[in-house]
Amino acid sequence: MSKRDGRTFTPTFDVTPQSRMGAYKSFDALPARHRPDALRPLVEAHERRDGRSTLDAYRETESYTTASARRREQYDRALGSWVAFCDARDVHPTLATPADVEAWLAALLDGSAPGFERTGRAKSVGTVYLNYYTVLEQCYDWLVTHTDHPTIYNAFLFAAAAYPEGATGRVWSEKIARGQL
Repeated sequence: MSKRDGRTFTPTFDVTPQSRMGAYKSFDALPARHRPDALRPLVEAHERRDGRSTLDAYRETESYTTASARRREQYDRALGSWVAFCDARDVHPTLATPADVEAWLAALLDGSAPGFERTGRAKSVGTVYLNYYTVLEQCYDWLVTHTDHPTIYNAFLFAAAAYPEGATGRVWSEKIARGQL
């Protein structure tokens, strides 16, 4: 059901995460050379050469720089939570696996994600979708099309496909229910 007008949104086309993926429809289908353990040295060398993180480069994109101050705060909160979560797991934030995404979204939903331990307040699926998932899915879309970065997959789409009954599946369903295709 659409949140705006109360009418049911019924798409007439494929709304699965797989329909938005490239050639590889699952993380397991990625060749070894495109997996995080193979790409991490390349990404870290690139970041050393540029003197900034890949996510700092993302913050220079038009979608970030032209956003309202409030939306930039949301971007920063989402990216900060994601980086803290990935650091705790020794995962590069631009080279996550579907399991990393699923665990982070589950932690956001139950209030245990980095930065929220103090309140321990669970977040609604709508809040997680609007303020966290959209930011990181968009970031991964940028990574895939950014020729200076070796990532060729969107971990958030892979997670939505791999965990349809999990936290990512719930957030993906919220995306579809809002007609955000």
